[in-house]
Amino acid sequence: MSVTFALPELVRLVRQRFIDETPETDPPTQPVPVTFGWREPALQRQTSHRIVFVPGDDAAGALGTLRAPESPNVGLARPLASLDEIFTAYIEAEDVTAPDNEEAQYAACRALYDAFYRAVYLARIPHTITSQRWIADRTVRYAGAAIRITGTVGARVLDRPAAIAPSDTSATVATQKLGLTQTITVPAPEVSP
Repeated sequence: MSVTFALPELVRLVRQRFIDETPETDPPTQPVPVTFGWREPALQRQTSHRIVFVPGDDAAGALGTLRAPESPNVGLARPLASLDEIFTAYIEAEDVTAPDNEEAQYAACRALYDAFYRAVYLARIPHTITSQRWIADRTVRYAGAAIRITGTVGARVLDRPAAIAPSDTSATVATQKLGLTQTITVPAPEVSP
């Protein structure tokens, strides 16, 4: 059974929205890169615009808040809890035609912010934006502008066995009853190609 988590699904839907809505031009315009991961903010950006989703509160490391389950069963798995899963998003943009004009950098970043929020809203995944801040540290940003957003996405914690062991795992079990010990070895299942 494949597991779909709310945050990667939100990232996928936002990424797809930017791909679908990139205008066709000559030469072709590249869609805004929408990436995911803890290391992504530190990577050197290759384009003038990018959106980076980071799991958790990137500053504090918090995952989110557990609460009583709200959603109905998903297939055979019942929800054990709901998780307001925290995410951080970085929106970075640059007007390359006016690198020294801060108003132009502001406008480029605000336009990308508006497009980002539209894509998140249209993804129809329950979310809340809890904090939005300009990144104004000029020792970090040499060109363009950036906004750091912290939010939550509604996720479910489901009651289903975790697939944490490889499928070729065997097991040995020792049982004792009435002073007798029995050892049983369960061989690994045969995997069909």
